[in-house]
Amino acid sequence: MNSDATTKNNQLLKAIENSEFGSVSRLAEHLGVHYNCLYTYLRLDRSPIDQSGYVKYDAVAMCEALGFELPDLFPPEALDRPYRLRETYDDGYGQRAYKGRLKKYFPERELTGDQVDALIALLDFKAIIPPEAAPAIAEELIRRMPQDEYEVFSRFVFEGMPMKEIDTILGIGTKAIRARYSSALKQLNSPVTLKVIREFKAA
Repeated sequence: MNSDATTKNNQLLKAIENSEFGSVSRLAEHLGVHYNCLYTYLRLDRSPIDQSGYVKYDAVAMCEALGFELPDLFPPEALDRPYRLRETYDDGYGQRAYKGRLKKYFPERELTGDQVDALIALLDFKAIIPPEAAPAIAEELIRRMPQDEYEVFSRFVFEGMPMKEIDTILGIGTKAIRARYSSALKQLNSPVTLKVIREFKAA
């Protein structure tokens, strides 16, 4: 993790880089918070002290994980009012529900013959795919597709829904639908797909 123009809290940045975690994402995973939460502290966009004068839960957890006190991780201008720690944060004070890691593989997804053909037709590498391996390759690729992209891709490609109808179902707007579909296509035609094809051919 390198410092950039948006990083204002160099004390915190240095502490993270020199810690056992080494990066914001690893520290966030350890704390059970979203990494954007920690980036707001690096940019000094958010105070570690809440409106009641208590140090926020994630700031306390960060101090404990890094082995520093609050003034060691934040410049004086970020600690611009008196603050105190709560006796306990075990009651959930100031904590947001953490959803955990996003699922990245969906073994339950299966494709019909027509769906296999539709997906393979979209691949730049289709010419090197042995026909007998196409179903297994197509299912492996669709199982790797993120859920939000799959929701759009499957309806548009497999069910033939127009984007306006998909918008009605998902309620995210046609611009977002196009973006998700484009992202799915980009991933399907990435070097990762070529690697999957080679692995199946080798097997």
